[in-house]
Amino acid sequence: IEIKRMFVDPGFRRQGFSQTVLAALERWALALGYTRSRIETGKGQPEAIGLYEKCGYTAIENYGPYKVLPNSICMEKCIGPQRCPPEPAKKNRHQGEGDGCQPL
Repeated sequence: IEIKRMFVDPGFRRQGFSQTVLAALERWALALGYTRSRIETGKGQPEAIGLYEKCGYTAIENYGPYKVLPNSICMEKCIGPQRCPPEPAKKNRHQGEGDGCQPL
């Protein structure tokens, strides 16, 4: 699953809300059968990068629409109880495949 558009109002930052929301989204994705979570952020967002790293995300190769964006940073975290399964073989998007994050 890909988490998009996380934002915390400046007046509420540094209070743990981002970590709480991110953890809740990961639990929801896991309940839906996903085993990995992906996030894209920008190189000019050091606070976001730090948050995601603190929460267990690691940088991966840019994927999908981010492949051609040099200022994008894509990150991933295994959210399943076991290791993430290998990436499935890439299929044509018209065959129902998205970015490689597959439900169980």
